[in-house]
Amino acid sequence: NLTDKSFLMISSATKDSCPRVIAESIACNCPLVILDSVKFWAKKYITSDTGILTDRDNFVDNTRKAVSMYNRFSPNKYYKKNLSLSCAALFIKNLIIKK
Repeated sequence: NLTDKSFLMISSATKDSCPRVIAESIACNCPLVILDSVKFWAKKYITSDTGILTDRDNFVDNTRKAVSMYNRFSPNKYYKKNLSLSCAALFIKNLIIKK
């Protein structure tokens, strides 16, 4: 049922190098459908857990695909493991310790 599903669709190609709404959506367990023209760190944010990267020609088909795969996504789990504040703190701590 589509009414039970939430997705964040990003199609803007602004100068924002990594829209915060991407990480915020992942943290809120909301899968992503993002156009490949959006400037962001795709390899870090788009995984099989978080959503789909698509081009304009396949946007509608890939959005339908994402809806059909909705239960396979687990964006919040990915966020907690890779993007949370505790992960960032550990990363910074390790940088400091190396020096």
